Amino acid sequence: FLTPINLRQRHVVALDTVFDDTVLGNSRIPMPLAAELPNPWTMYVEDASGGFSPTGQPGFWVKNTPRLTHFIPQGSCAAVDSQTVFCPNACLQHFLVNPQNFHLGLYKRMKLTNGVKSFEYLSADSWNGQTFDVLLPPGTYVATFFDANGNKIIPPSVAIDKKKEPARDSCASTLPWLSFESDTFRPTQAPTRPPFVSVDANVLDTIPEASDYQIAYELDIPTNPAYQSGRPLYSVDNHESMSAFSRVAYYLELDGDYVWISMDAFTTDASKIGVPCLSSECGDGMMPSIFQQQLNNINVVSNVAGLSGDGVSGNIEFWPYNYSPGSTGSFGTNDANTHSGNFGSMQIHLSLGRTVFAFNHFNVGEVADLGIGNSNGVGFGSDWSLAENADSYQVRTLKVFTNAQSPTTSTSSTLASTTTDQATTTSATTTTTVIQTSSPTPAPSNASTGQPTPPPSTVSTPPPSENPTKQPTPNPTTQPTEQSTPNPTPQPTSPTPAPTNKPTNAPITAAPTPNPTPSPTPAPTEAAPSDSDSDPVKSLIPESNDYDLVYDLDIPVSPAYSNAKPLYSVDNHQQVSGFTRIAYYLELDNEYVWVSFDAFTTDASKIGVPCHNLGCGDGQTRTVIQQMVTNVNVESNVDGLSGTGLSGNVEFWPFNYHSANEKNIPSATSAWDHGDTVSLNQGTFGSMQVHINGGGNVGTVFAFNHFNDGVVSDLGIGNKPGNVAGLGPDWSFSQNAGSYSVRKMKVYVSDVPQDNTLESTISDADGYTLVYALDIPIKPVYATAPPAYTVDNSASIPDFSFTRVAYLLELDDKYVWVSMGTFTDDASQIGVPCMHPQCGDGHLRSVYNQLVANVNVVSNVDGLSGNGYLGNVEFWPYNYNAGNSKGIPGASSSVFDWGDSPEIGIGAFGSMQVHVNQGGNYQGTIFAFNRFNEGHSADLGIGNAPSSTFKDWSIAGNAGSYSVRTLKVFVK
Repeated sequence: FLTPINLRQRHVVALDTVFDDTVLGNSRIPMPLAAELPNPWTMYVEDASGGFSPTGQPGFWVKNTPRLTHFIPQGSCAAVDSQTVFCPNACLQHFLVNPQNFHLGLYKRMKLTNGVKSFEYLSADSWNGQTFDVLLPPGTYVATFFDANGNKIIPPSVAIDKKKEPARDSCASTLPWLSFESDTFRPTQAPTRPPFVSVDANVLDTIPEASDYQIAYELDIPTNPAYQSGRPLYSVDNHESMSAFSRVAYYLELDGDYVWISMDAFTTDASKIGVPCLSSECGDGMMPSIFQQQLNNINVVSNVAGLSGDGVSGNIEFWPYNYSPGSTGSFGTNDANTHSGNFGSMQIHLSLGRTVFAFNHFNVGEVADLGIGNSNGVGFGSDWSLAENADSYQVRTLKVFTNAQSPTTSTSSTLASTTTDQATTTSATTTTTVIQTSSPTPAPSNASTGQPTPPPSTVSTPPPSENPTKQPTPNPTTQPTEQSTPNPTPQPTSPTPAPTNKPTNAPITAAPTPNPTPSPTPAPTEAAPSDSDSDPVKSLIPESNDYDLVYDLDIPVSPAYSNAKPLYSVDNHQQVSGFTRIAYYLELDNEYVWVSFDAFTTDASKIGVPCHNLGCGDGQTRTVIQQMVTNVNVESNVDGLSGTGLSGNVEFWPFNYHSANEKNIPSATSAWDHGDTVSLNQGTFGSMQVHINGGGNVGTVFAFNHFNDGVVSDLGIGNKPGNVAGLGPDWSFSQNAGSYSVRKMKVYVSDVPQDNTLESTISDADGYTLVYALDIPIKPVYATAPPAYTVDNSASIPDFSFTRVAYLLELDDKYVWVSMGTFTDDASQIGVPCMHPQCGDGHLRSVYNQLVANVNVVSNVDGLSGNGYLGNVEFWPYNYNAGNSKGIPGASSSVFDWGDSPEIGIGAFGSMQVHVNQGGNYQGTIFAFNRFNEGHSADLGIGNAPSSTFKDWSIAGNAGSYSVRTLKVFVK
């Protein structure tokens, strides 16, 4: 057996040894003398057949030291003697972790966490003192490195030496996964290259295709660009004079390396083909440039081996925000834009996983990432992320071209190889070609739109989100306890409201308030609701026949609703009561949209235009409606809008607003979209917007903005196209009302309920009252804000008024209904048990770890349905472990299942799980919603998870795999 033999003072070690029944000796334990081996040794033996197992099961013999056994679930190994444990059915993998530059002696400790546990490994414990030696069971682990003083450090790259995998087939799909935390300190600077002379300025003459292109931009890239504060200082900027083009090309030169890449145009707007930076002066001056799409007909010419080729396909990743690894788990050709933060990516890739060039990290004044071809170990992944190597190059030249005709306003040729009006300067190390154009300085960012120049105090885009750690970060998927990954990027800070009558930060100038413009429509009448003979909408929209007309308005081009209420041609609001549905019809020339939903108010005076004049609304207070709406139906001749049973939200107010998504509207961003925030009692810009946020194409249904001050208003159906002026998808400051000849709005109500819900088809749901409805976001952040319920009736449910609770979860085409005897008398405690103080009763965080009786289940997932089960709930906002402290029948103490235990006050992973444990043919999870507090991809599932280790879907991180994620909560 593995016995140390003193042979010239050195140990002889057996590797990959096979033990069989022919082994002789007093003991059948493979490691009887483990105590005699020095502590740093990693001692383990796989018994793949179970021939040496005390129980006859396959597994691993492991030296009993915390460094080797810490992550093995508690209770899954049995001590054989004081130095050895046997772990039946275990799947263990041995790794040697080697940070780059380990030989410099900087890395003294590595903290490894799987969310449940953490352990610090010492480099001194490895066999040679220059690696970290780990033995791990299945799971996802995040590693962080520290120096001798306890400072966190990040290596340029990490090599993982994976030893022999377990021999059993059952272990093949459950091997551990390692990732590495990023931070702001590096142990060494990027290697410094010797001086290079620039590539010959006429190199483009050697690329035949280049002669067909005209230059749009030229930029000497700084080592520390800060493009969130201002646009790049292009030495050439011809974008405003560019005529139509169908091809775009980029030329990047880094010391002695260069690459030319051309492709079919991914945009027709020359303002968007430069660096996609965060400053409001970048791109079109209204919205940051974001391109993540397929590229076709790519031609590449480079002196970097393996890059050149013609007619290939690829993809582009241009954005000013942070990003995370894609499906491969590493940064490369398929990263995910987070739409927050300020890291920045300007990358083009080929379809075979090959980066052509990358320019990252260009907004915040830190050392940028630059590279041609794959990074080959510099930074994280193949796309040079966090390489921080711009200062290692002396030549950093980027040129952007199109195949447009020669710019009509340029006084010179646009290729670097021409000589007309060029001035060439030479130094000892570089040759720089400067081209004089008619626009030597950047043009105003909004010049091409005809918009007025914004006042100094305003910008066209909100400030970027604060970035707590250097982004992008590796995918921090961890298990439920003691997470060491950084908190998610905070929500953007709301800009200071603008002092003028416009949305906060809107780039518009103040205009004097004019006298009200008389409307060409007839005076208001108290006519009865229109019927199908007099209202053409009744013939166009079948649903409208169940509705009565309340308001009819011909929208003026420049409404002045601060001074007077709208001149409705029909106003029946005083005759209307008892409605349960509201609908809006907007017609703009040849486009129309009808949108109906469950009523957000029972007061008909508040469903018209929410103008600033007190004659609007109820006559006492100004109408402010910012809330979710349910059962939304849309019918339109605008592509992509129509749908039924959708979820949405309304943004009705007479005040200014800003773009921060403070209400956490699903899928909204910090752009001017379907998740803006009203600036109460500030300004008079005004918003009357209806949006979709779940169940269909997300975005604006219609928008009518800027209706109080007598200036040209904003009008639109669907999301605003990029070629229309304005600040974002919600048409803010598009000032386009004058472009329509027909501007007709009608408002309707109905008392016909919508009974097409899933619960209406479930007999067990009869008699239940809906308390909450929630469209679950992919990455909930319920430690920062409570869930954005589309329905929240909890305040209207008296304590002790119900005896049963039910949950309905829909995940794409799968659903489950589960009802049970109540586990609380307080309706505020039956929603998501999240970490935010406003969750639950607002005083104490909800924690329920108890049995429930009379559990009924209805599901289209095989094997779940049944009545009269005994079950249990596991609701809490904290981390948890697999220990079955409650003795739940059939549950394990080593597997995350229906018998876990909360770690009160520790962490913020979160669990919302319902299980059944006795009384039927099924035992296990009914549904699970985990990891909902800190902005990670949530865990969602119906029934038991396929994992043998995490049957309750813990750390599945799979919320993004579902298009429909709807949770409803009921009482009876």
